[in-house]
Amino acid sequence: QGFDALKETLAEEFGPRSWVLVIGVMGDKDREAMVRQLDPGRFTHAIATSAQGARPVAPDELARSIQSVWGDAVPVESVQPSPAAMVRALDLAGENGAVVVAGSLYLAGEARGALGIDEEGMASERSYHPAARAEE
Repeated sequence: QGFDALKETLAEEFGPRSWVLVIGVMGDKDREAMVRQLDPGRFTHAIATSAQGARPVAPDELARSIQSVWGDAVPVESVQPSPAAMVRALDLAGENGAVVVAGSLYLAGEARGALGIDEEGMASERSYHPAARAEE
């Protein structure tokens, strides 16, 4: 149900924009059914990762699941830990691209932390910015 809502929101709110997908799911979820609900044409890349916790699907296993559903429609890679997956997604998206994080709420929390976004949705001084990263 959540992935179906994500598909609708991306289409209705953001039009034809392409995204880099960062996805991580827990082991008790039907990951292939979740991926089937998304339109691979919306994504330029997919990055499988996992949040810390007791039940995550291993990123390599999740990447294989995505490939079994989408075939070669979208390049898929696995990156661990999740903050590194966020950096990779932002690098792939480029300065004008976009990243969507989907799956586990634990992953969403780790992504917010990696991006320096607080509970109110505000970016901190340590948030990711491509121009600042190029200066490093």
